[in-house]
Amino acid sequence: MEKEHLHSSVWMSATLAAAGADPFAFFKRNIGVEGHVIQSKISSPFDYGRQALLYLPRNMPEPNDQAFIGKAMHEIERILDVSDGRAFVLFTSRQALNTVYDALSPTLAFPCRKQGDMPRQKLIEWFVDTPNAVLFGTSSFWEGVSIDGQKLSCVIIDRIPFQVPDDPVHEARCDALKADENASWFNDRRCLMRSCD
Repeated sequence: MEKEHLHSSVWMSATLAAAGADPFAFFKRNIGVEGHVIQSKISSPFDYGRQALLYLPRNMPEPNDQAFIGKAMHEIERILDVSDGRAFVLFTSRQALNTVYDALSPTLAFPCRKQGDMPRQKLIEWFVDTPNAVLFGTSSFWEGVSIDGQKLSCVIIDRIPFQVPDDPVHEARCDALKADENASWFNDRRCLMRSCD
């Protein structure tokens, strides 16, 4: 039996849930969901303690320092040698992407391509089909890409991506947070910065 008033949608992502009594509270508030919701938080099948490693290089200059790109290139090259290629190297700006790619790709022992060399889907297919490949990219490769197995064993990011403060969508969301007396400006704004596209 159909009910005209019944509306449904399914939302799935690895990043919808946060901490707290209702792990989806921020997401629901952000998209305007009210009333009864059927929701479930599924634990990750990965054993991150055994299957993952987070590496933060020490003694790096601040990202806006002129010496940062040179030091970052040295670290990227070192990490790619350890991972035997099989990596995405992701940047928050096209200028940084092009600078690092132009300097490193001729010297690396691995096949390299960068965003813009071919359409996004073709680049992903090239990466999957090419042993020890290294793909240099920007924002469109930060999410929504899934490569099974060991083809993608390393993801290198040049800096944490924060939303541009004068982006109209970001500004509107921030204004909504300020107007909501139940919102925690500090905590919800951090979630907002992570969740903005």
